[in-house]
Amino acid sequence: MVVEQQLEPARLELLDMGLRSNPQLNYRSGSKALDIIDEQSAKIFEMLVEQENTLSFLPLPEAYQQKIADSEDEGSFFQTDDESELPPLDLYLEQKKGAARFTDKYLQTGLVPAKLDKALLKLETEAHTMLQEQGVEVLYLALGFLQWNEPTNSSVSRYAPLILIPVQLMRSSARDSFKLRYTGEELGSNLTLAAKLRTEFKLMLPAYSDEMVITDYYQAVADAITAQPSWRVHQDKIGLGLFSFGKFQMYMDLDPTGWPEGKKPSQLPLIGRLFRDGFPHDAEINPADLNHPENSTW
Repeated sequence: MVVEQQLEPARLELLDMGLRSNPQLNYRSGSKALDIIDEQSAKIFEMLVEQENTLSFLPLPEAYQQKIADSEDEGSFFQTDDESELPPLDLYLEQKKGAARFTDKYLQTGLVPAKLDKALLKLETEAHTMLQEQGVEVLYLALGFLQWNEPTNSSVSRYAPLILIPVQLMRSSARDSFKLRYTGEELGSNLTLAAKLRTEFKLMLPAYSDEMVITDYYQAVADAITAQPSWRVHQDKIGLGLFSFGKFQMYMDLDPTGWPEGKKPSQLPLIGRLFRDGFPHDAEINPADLNHPENSTW
Protein backbone atom coordinates (compact mmCIF):
# COMPACT_ATOMS: atom_id res chain seq x y z
CA MET A 1 0.00 0.00 0.00
CA VAL A 2 2.88 2.37 0.81
CA VAL A 3 4.39 1.79 -2.62
CA GLU A 4 1.04 2.40 -4.32
CA GLN A 5 0.58 5.68 -2.41
CA GLN A 6 4.02 6.85 -3.53
CA LEU A 7 3.73 5.58 -7.09
CA GLU A 8 0.40 7.27 -7.87
CA PRO A 9 1.68 10.89 -7.45
CA ALA A 10 4.68 10.01 -9.60
CA ARG A 11 2.31 8.56 -12.18
CA LEU A 12 0.23 11.75 -12.20
CA GLU A 13 3.35 13.82 -12.84
CA LEU A 14 3.51 12.18 -16.27
CA LEU A 15 0.39 14.16 -17.19
CA ASP A 16 0.76 17.81 -18.07
CA MET A 17 -1.69 19.62 -15.79
CA GLY A 18 -0.55 23.11 -16.81
CA LEU A 19 -3.05 25.39 -18.52
CA ARG A 20 -0.73 27.64 -20.51
CA SER A 21 0.01 25.24 -23.36
CA ASN A 22 -2.15 22.17 -22.76
CA PRO A 23 -5.11 22.01 -25.17
CA GLN A 24 -6.49 18.95 -23.37
CA LEU A 25 -7.38 21.29 -20.49
CA ASN A 26 -7.36 24.74 -22.09
CA TYR A 27 -8.19 24.57 -25.80
CA ARG A 28 -7.75 27.77 -27.76
CA SER A 29 -8.01 28.28 -31.51
CA GLY A 30 -4.82 29.53 -33.09
CA SER A 31 -1.69 28.20 -34.72
CA LYS A 32 -2.27 24.66 -33.43
CA ALA A 33 -6.06 24.47 -33.66
CA LEU A 34 -8.85 25.22 -36.10
CA ASP A 35 -12.42 25.84 -34.98
CA ILE A 36 -15.20 23.99 -36.79
CA ILE A 37 -18.40 26.03 -36.59
CA ASP A 38 -22.14 25.50 -37.08
CA GLU A 39 -21.93 21.71 -37.15
CA GLN A 40 -23.45 18.94 -35.04
CA SER A 41 -20.94 16.66 -33.36
CA ALA A 42 -23.24 13.64 -33.43
CA LYS A 43 -23.59 13.93 -37.23
CA ILE A 44 -19.85 14.38 -37.70
CA PHE A 45 -19.16 11.34 -35.54
CA GLU A 46 -21.61 9.30 -37.60
CA MET A 47 -20.10 10.35 -40.94
CA LEU A 48 -16.45 10.29 -39.94
CA VAL A 49 -16.21 7.29 -37.59
CA GLU A 50 -19.22 5.06 -38.15
CA GLN A 51 -19.55 5.51 -41.92
CA GLU A 52 -15.81 6.15 -42.46
CA ASN A 53 -16.48 9.02 -44.84
CA THR A 54 -13.84 11.51 -45.89
CA LEU A 55 -14.81 15.09 -45.05
CA SER A 56 -13.82 18.35 -46.72
CA PHE A 57 -13.60 21.91 -45.39
CA LEU A 58 -15.63 24.98 -46.24
CA PRO A 59 -14.28 28.52 -45.95
CA LEU A 60 -16.28 31.52 -44.79
CA PRO A 61 -19.16 32.20 -47.24
CA GLU A 62 -18.29 34.68 -49.98
CA ALA A 63 -20.69 37.33 -48.68
CA TYR A 64 -18.79 37.41 -45.39
CA GLN A 65 -15.44 37.32 -47.16
CA GLN A 66 -16.44 40.50 -48.97
CA LYS A 67 -17.46 42.13 -45.69
CA ILE A 68 -14.05 41.34 -44.25
CA ALA A 69 -12.36 42.82 -47.32
CA ASP A 70 -14.52 45.94 -47.11
CA SER A 71 -13.89 46.35 -43.39
CA GLU A 72 -10.15 46.74 -44.03
CA ASP A 73 -10.97 50.10 -45.64
CA GLU A 74 -14.26 51.06 -44.08
CA GLY A 75 -13.98 50.08 -40.43
CA SER A 76 -15.18 47.14 -38.43
CA PHE A 77 -16.58 43.97 -39.99
CA PHE A 78 -19.27 44.00 -37.29
CA GLN A 79 -20.47 47.55 -37.90
CA THR A 80 -22.14 48.83 -41.04
CA ASP A 81 -24.61 51.57 -41.86
CA ASP A 82 -25.98 50.10 -45.06
CA GLU A 83 -29.08 47.97 -45.44
CA SER A 84 -27.16 44.89 -46.51
CA GLU A 85 -25.91 44.08 -43.03
CA LEU A 86 -25.45 40.34 -42.75
CA PRO A 87 -27.06 38.27 -40.01
CA PRO A 88 -24.98 36.14 -37.61
CA LEU A 89 -23.18 33.44 -39.56
CA ASP A 90 -25.10 30.52 -38.08
CA LEU A 91 -28.42 32.16 -38.94
CA TYR A 92 -27.18 32.91 -42.47
CA LEU A 93 -26.15 29.28 -42.99
CA GLU A 94 -29.47 28.06 -41.62
CA GLN A 95 -31.34 30.29 -44.06
CA LYS A 96 -29.19 29.27 -47.03
CA LYS A 97 -28.75 25.54 -46.41
CA GLY A 98 -31.13 24.44 -43.69
CA ALA A 99 -30.59 21.10 -41.93
CA ALA A 100 -28.83 19.70 -45.01
CA ARG A 101 -25.64 21.50 -43.92
CA PHE A 102 -25.19 18.98 -41.11
CA THR A 103 -24.94 15.96 -43.44
CA ASP A 104 -23.17 17.38 -46.49
CA LYS A 105 -19.71 15.89 -45.71
CA TYR A 106 -18.24 19.38 -45.30
CA LEU A 107 -16.83 20.97 -42.18
CA GLN A 108 -17.67 24.68 -41.95
CA THR A 109 -14.94 27.07 -40.82
CA GLY A 110 -14.80 30.82 -40.29
CA LEU A 111 -11.66 31.46 -42.34
CA VAL A 112 -11.25 32.89 -45.83
CA PRO A 113 -9.85 30.36 -48.35
CA ALA A 114 -6.20 31.47 -48.19
CA LYS A 115 -6.10 31.44 -44.39
CA LEU A 116 -7.95 28.14 -44.23
CA ASP A 117 -5.46 26.45 -46.56
CA LYS A 118 -2.56 27.93 -44.59
CA ALA A 119 -3.99 26.73 -41.27
CA LEU A 120 -4.60 23.20 -42.58
CA LEU A 121 -1.12 23.03 -44.13
CA LYS A 122 0.45 24.04 -40.83
CA LEU A 123 -1.52 21.41 -38.91
CA GLU A 124 -0.70 18.68 -41.42
CA THR A 125 2.99 19.59 -41.51
CA GLU A 126 3.39 19.63 -37.73
CA ALA A 127 1.43 16.41 -37.30
CA HIS A 128 3.52 14.67 -39.97
CA THR A 129 6.75 15.92 -38.37
CA MET A 130 5.74 14.59 -34.95
CA LEU A 131 4.87 11.22 -36.46
CA GLN A 132 8.19 10.99 -38.30
CA GLU A 133 10.37 12.18 -35.41
CA GLN A 134 8.61 10.69 -32.39
CA GLY A 135 6.29 8.07 -33.83
CA VAL A 136 3.19 9.57 -32.21
CA GLU A 137 -0.11 10.70 -33.69
CA VAL A 138 -1.04 14.18 -32.47
CA LEU A 139 -3.80 15.34 -34.84
CA TYR A 140 -7.29 14.91 -33.39
CA LEU A 141 -10.78 16.16 -34.06
CA ALA A 142 -12.25 17.19 -30.71
CA LEU A 143 -16.02 16.75 -30.36
CA GLY A 144 -17.83 18.39 -27.47
CA PHE A 145 -16.20 20.56 -24.83
CA LEU A 146 -16.48 21.09 -21.12
CA GLN A 147 -16.51 24.75 -20.11
CA TRP A 148 -14.93 24.89 -16.66
CA ASN A 149 -13.04 27.26 -14.40
CA GLU A 150 -10.70 27.14 -11.44
CA PRO A 151 -11.92 28.07 -7.95
CA THR A 152 -9.17 30.67 -7.68
CA ASN A 153 -10.10 32.27 -11.01
CA SER A 154 -13.81 31.70 -11.54
CA SER A 155 -14.19 34.61 -13.97
CA VAL A 156 -12.03 32.93 -16.64
CA SER A 157 -13.58 29.99 -18.49
CA ARG A 158 -11.47 27.15 -19.84
CA TYR A 159 -12.58 24.73 -22.54
CA ALA A 160 -11.50 21.08 -22.49
CA PRO A 161 -12.37 18.57 -25.25
CA LEU A 162 -14.48 15.57 -24.28
CA ILE A 163 -14.06 13.13 -27.18
CA LEU A 164 -10.86 12.96 -29.23
CA ILE A 165 -10.89 11.29 -32.66
CA PRO A 166 -7.49 10.52 -34.25
CA VAL A 167 -7.60 11.90 -37.80
CA GLN A 168 -5.40 12.53 -40.82
CA LEU A 169 -5.27 15.44 -43.24
CA MET A 170 -4.52 14.46 -46.83
CA ARG A 171 -4.51 15.81 -50.37
CA SER A 172 -3.30 14.33 -53.64
CA SER A 173 -1.35 17.42 -54.71
CA ALA A 174 -0.45 20.91 -53.54
CA ARG A 175 -3.22 22.32 -55.72
CA ASP A 176 -5.94 20.19 -54.13
CA SER A 177 -7.88 21.00 -51.01
CA PHE A 178 -7.25 19.12 -47.79
CA LYS A 179 -9.60 16.36 -46.72
CA LEU A 180 -10.04 14.75 -43.32
CA ARG A 181 -10.41 11.08 -42.47
CA TYR A 182 -10.52 8.96 -39.32
CA THR A 183 -7.34 6.89 -38.95
CA GLY A 184 -9.11 3.93 -37.37
CA GLU A 185 -7.00 4.14 -34.22
CA GLU A 186 -8.58 4.03 -30.78
CA LEU A 187 -10.62 7.04 -29.77
CA GLY A 188 -11.86 7.96 -26.35
CA SER A 189 -12.51 10.55 -23.71
CA ASN A 190 -10.07 13.12 -22.34
CA LEU A 191 -8.17 11.20 -19.66
CA THR A 192 -5.97 14.18 -18.83
CA LEU A 193 -9.11 16.12 -17.96
CA ALA A 194 -10.42 13.13 -16.02
CA ALA A 195 -7.24 13.01 -13.92
CA LYS A 196 -7.40 16.74 -13.17
CA LEU A 197 -11.05 16.65 -12.15
CA ARG A 198 -10.47 13.59 -9.97
CA THR A 199 -7.40 14.92 -8.17
CA GLU A 200 -8.30 18.61 -7.84
CA PHE A 201 -12.11 18.67 -7.80
CA LYS A 202 -12.97 15.17 -6.53
CA LEU A 203 -15.17 14.72 -9.61
CA MET A 204 -15.31 11.52 -11.62
CA LEU A 205 -15.49 12.21 -15.36
CA PRO A 206 -17.37 9.38 -17.09
CA ALA A 207 -15.28 7.33 -19.48
CA TYR A 208 -16.43 7.12 -23.09
CA SER A 209 -16.71 3.67 -24.68
CA ASP A 210 -17.47 2.52 -28.22
CA GLU A 211 -20.82 1.17 -27.08
CA MET A 212 -22.05 4.62 -26.05
CA VAL A 213 -24.04 7.09 -28.12
CA ILE A 214 -22.06 10.31 -27.89
CA THR A 215 -25.09 12.40 -26.96
CA ASP A 216 -25.62 10.03 -24.02
CA TYR A 217 -21.98 10.55 -23.08
CA TYR A 218 -22.39 14.33 -23.11
CA GLN A 219 -25.40 13.94 -20.82
CA ALA A 220 -23.40 11.70 -18.49
CA VAL A 221 -20.73 14.40 -18.25
CA ALA A 222 -23.39 17.06 -17.61
CA ASP A 223 -24.81 14.91 -14.82
CA ALA A 224 -21.36 14.48 -13.29
CA ILE A 225 -20.69 18.23 -13.01
CA THR A 226 -23.98 19.35 -11.46
CA ALA A 227 -22.11 20.38 -8.31
CA GLN A 228 -20.31 23.03 -10.39
CA PRO A 229 -23.15 25.43 -11.37
CA SER A 230 -20.99 27.58 -13.67
CA TRP A 231 -19.69 24.63 -15.72
CA ARG A 232 -21.35 23.66 -18.99
CA VAL A 233 -21.13 20.98 -21.67
CA HIS A 234 -21.04 22.35 -25.23
CA GLN A 235 -21.75 19.23 -27.27
CA ASP A 236 -21.51 20.97 -30.66
CA LYS A 237 -18.30 22.89 -30.03
CA ILE A 238 -15.74 21.25 -32.32
CA GLY A 239 -12.05 21.80 -32.99
CA LEU A 240 -9.29 20.26 -35.10
CA GLY A 241 -5.96 20.49 -33.36
CA LEU A 242 -2.65 19.09 -32.20
CA PHE A 243 -2.97 17.23 -28.92
CA SER A 244 0.39 15.94 -27.74
CA PHE A 245 -0.05 13.36 -25.02
CA GLY A 246 3.67 13.11 -24.27
CA LYS A 247 4.15 10.41 -21.64
CA PHE A 248 0.48 9.52 -21.62
CA GLN A 249 1.13 5.89 -22.59
CA MET A 250 3.47 5.51 -19.63
CA TYR A 251 0.73 6.90 -17.42
CA MET A 252 -1.67 4.28 -18.75
CA ASP A 253 0.87 1.47 -18.42
CA LEU A 254 1.31 2.27 -14.73
CA ASP A 255 -2.42 2.01 -14.04
CA PRO A 256 -2.71 -0.84 -11.50
CA THR A 257 -6.20 -1.76 -12.70
CA GLY A 258 -4.73 -2.87 -16.02
CA TRP A 259 -2.56 -5.62 -14.53
CA PRO A 260 -3.36 -8.98 -12.89
CA GLU A 261 -2.71 -9.52 -9.20
CA GLY A 262 0.95 -10.08 -8.51
CA LYS A 263 2.03 -8.28 -11.69
CA LYS A 264 0.98 -4.73 -10.80
CA PRO A 265 3.80 -2.16 -10.99
CA SER A 266 3.67 -1.54 -7.23
CA GLN A 267 4.17 -5.28 -6.62
CA LEU A 268 7.40 -5.59 -8.61
CA PRO A 269 10.54 -6.15 -6.49
CA LEU A 270 12.53 -3.43 -8.23
CA ILE A 271 9.75 -0.84 -7.71
CA GLY A 272 9.49 -1.90 -4.07
CA ARG A 273 13.19 -1.29 -3.51
CA LEU A 274 12.98 2.05 -5.30
CA PHE A 275 10.04 3.41 -3.30
CA ARG A 276 10.24 1.54 0.02
CA ASP A 277 13.15 -0.73 0.87
CA GLY A 278 16.05 1.00 -0.84
CA PHE A 279 19.21 -0.68 -2.11
CA PRO A 280 22.19 -1.91 -0.05
CA HIS A 281 25.07 0.58 -0.07
CA ASP A 282 27.42 -1.99 -1.57
CA ALA A 283 24.91 -3.29 -4.11
CA GLU A 284 25.94 -3.21 -7.75
CA ILE A 285 23.09 -2.90 -10.22
CA ASN A 286 23.64 -4.79 -13.43
CA PRO A 287 21.70 -3.12 -16.29
CA ALA A 288 20.80 -6.61 -17.50
CA ASP A 289 18.86 -7.16 -14.27
CA LEU A 290 16.42 -4.45 -15.28
CA ASN A 291 15.16 -6.78 -17.99
CA HIS A 292 14.84 -9.79 -15.67
CA PRO A 293 11.32 -11.31 -15.78
CA GLU A 294 10.66 -10.55 -12.10
CA ASN A 295 11.24 -6.87 -12.68
CA SER A 296 9.19 -6.41 -15.80
CA THR A 297 5.56 -6.62 -16.78
CA TRP A 298 6.27 -6.03 -20.46
